Amino acid sequence: SHPNISVLGGAYKFSNKLNKVIKPKTNVEDLKIELLFNSPFANPIIMLRKNSLIDNNFYFPENLKFAEDYYLWIKLLFAKYEMTNLDEVLMIYTRRSGQLSKQNTEKQKHSLEFVFKTIFENLQIDYTADDIESYYKIAINDFKHINKTDIEQLFNKIIKANNIKNIFDNQKLKEKFNYILIQYNKINS
Repeated sequence: SHPNISVLGGAYKFSNKLNKVIKPKTNVEDLKIELLFNSPFANPIIMLRKNSLIDNNFYFPENLKFAEDYYLWIKLLFAKYEMTNLDEVLMIYTRRSGQLSKQNTEKQKHSLEFVFKTIFENLQIDYTADDIESYYKIAINDFKHINKTDIEQLFNKIIKANNIKNIFDNQKLKEKFNYILIQYNKINS
């Protein structure tokens, strides 16, 4: 009923005793901001519209072993495809020890850095290895190993680029950056 939506996810709950429900972002603009730092989708739930993705040569990259889904969502974001989540629980998630997604953090880091480079390239931001490292630390909430100046410089680059590219809602972008600075201050106070 919504032919403009190309990627659709949903809420899920954990199968533990608490039955905690994870409600994802459903507002399109909030979801786009969330995509700057991580994937806002529970991947086993994802529904893709074949004619808007495969027919337009959007595929998971074969060179990534981790974050290949996140990379695809970023490519779709900058190609202005619409994505959203349903507020309904569509999956029960069981977390097991030894899961692939919890192993090999060095490969995960490398894959995420590749995704972050893609974000900067799509925003046409000149970046350094230090910028990517700082961006990675922000994404994993490692605020103990980054300084506030690096965070602010990255934010300024992103906001300046967005003023030209107009991909994200500027107010929501600033709200996200303020939230990150609040998290930074809590940990480093």
